[in-house]
Amino acid sequence: PGEAYREFQAYLIELRRAGLLIALASKNNEADVWEAFSRREMAVRREDLAAWRVNWKPKTKNIDEMISELNLGLSSAVFIDDSAIECDAVTTGLEEVAVVRFPTDPAQWREAVAESGLLDRLSPTDADMTRADSYAVETSRRLVGATMSEEQYLASLELRMALLAPQGGDLGRLAQLVAKTNQFTLDQPRHSEAELAAIVADGKHAVRLVRAADRFGDYGVIGAFIVHEGRLDTFVLSCRAMGRGIEDAMLAAAGEGAGGTLTVTVHAGARNVPARSFFERFGAGAGSDQRITTPAWPSFVRREEG
Repeated sequence: PGEAYREFQAYLIELRRAGLLIALASKNNEADVWEAFSRREMAVRREDLAAWRVNWKPKTKNIDEMISELNLGLSSAVFIDDSAIECDAVTTGLEEVAVVRFPTDPAQWREAVAESGLLDRLSPTDADMTRADSYAVETSRRLVGATMSEEQYLASLELRMALLAPQGGDLGRLAQLVAKTNQFTLDQPRHSEAELAAIVADGKHAVRLVRAADRFGDYGVIGAFIVHEGRLDTFVLSCRAMGRGIEDAMLAAAGEGAGGTLTVTVHAGARNVPARSFFERFGAGAGSDQRITTPAWPSFVRREEG
């Protein structure tokens, strides 16, 4: 790549350190692509990619597959390409995906990125700083699971989970989970950080953060729930941890102080289909004040002290 492309790649690596995920959709021969990535002048390396598709299929199909693979929503993606044809295809075929046309003159990439406003950075949290690396580990998990049944795969992960009563320094992560979780959430009116601080302090709510790990690595704090007088007030889980039984263990723990039953209201939000599907397993579709019996703690998740 020329100097401008190297600068742009360096910029992407800066964003990756702050939590951005980099994925590649390329119409090319795979061997040629990885040979290019191995060159010394490339700032972005293969190991920096959270997902990739190198083939001759439409990029819209490849992007859709990668977003699903990463358990994200299309609206969280930004597609950058120097081809007007490819940009138009994504704009038309994947309307939720934001598109940035890389300029004909590569030296103008900073202006193109700034004008779009799509990659503006917020101050990253500790969880943001490790997100990209956690998705690299996630690739290893998927490769192992590809050859196993679901039951075998879950058992092979050797999941461990701890429930933590939030302390003062945990409030930022709790507020971030509540504010930013869009797929695995009840999608009720969300508490602000100030409201969460009051809830944690009042002693009337059971508030727990969820930390998990498996044999591949540490997920970090990836979930939280709040229970008040037998009602599930808040229930959020990071999309990268969905579908492993962690949500079942969370619900089991949430019901422990309420005799194994909870009242729950699940709102039909635009993006919380995974959470709605989960609660439907327990007889709670979208609607108000539904009584559910919580599950037993999954046998393949080892419970640890917080």
